[in-house]
Amino acid sequence: MKWIPKVLSLLVLWGAVICVVVFIEPELIKDMVIPGSYLPFFILLLITIWYTLALVTKTISLSLLLSITLIGSLVLTMLKLMHLGLAIVILLTLVIESWYIYSRHEKINSTDE
Repeated sequence: MKWIPKVLSLLVLWGAVICVVVFIEPELIKDMVIPGSYLPFFILLLITIWYTLALVTKTISLSLLLSITLIGSLVLTMLKLMHLGLAIVILLTLVIESWYIYSRHEKINSTDE
């Protein structure tokens, strides 16, 4: 029964992201804080991806690292400061390295006990 509030909050977050994409004009949120950044949408997407990954991986730090990397590469690609192919390569490299470090850390902790 502990998972019901988590799933409901996850559905609310993804519903909010979908509502922003479907119902809000991009021009309304484009220049809110930093001109041309779509900052409210990316903050909502960051929180949603972070919460989703935190529920899947059960670690807050790993999910925060992955979600910040994903959102950072999306923002850099949107601002045309990074090529999409380079962003995908960097993301895949960071995910593989993070997973390796995380699994190695768990293996070391399990042998210490």
